[in-house]
Amino acid sequence: MTEKKDRIRNIKNFIQNHKMLTGIIVVALFIVVYPPIFVTIYESGRDFGRSLINALLK
Repeated sequence: MTEKKDRIRNIKNFIQNHKMLTGIIVVALFIVVYPPIFVTIYESGRDFGRSLINALLK
């Protein structure tokens, strides 16, 4: 039981310590899994890259 808790704690610590990397991985997964979201954002003309960077750096 403690091994499972340690594993979960390690994952949480990794995510907290590597927010930028985690964000990039999540965006990459979204691009692979659900590309129509990014097509819609691109076609709407919004500056998605700037919004993403601002959100990750907050």
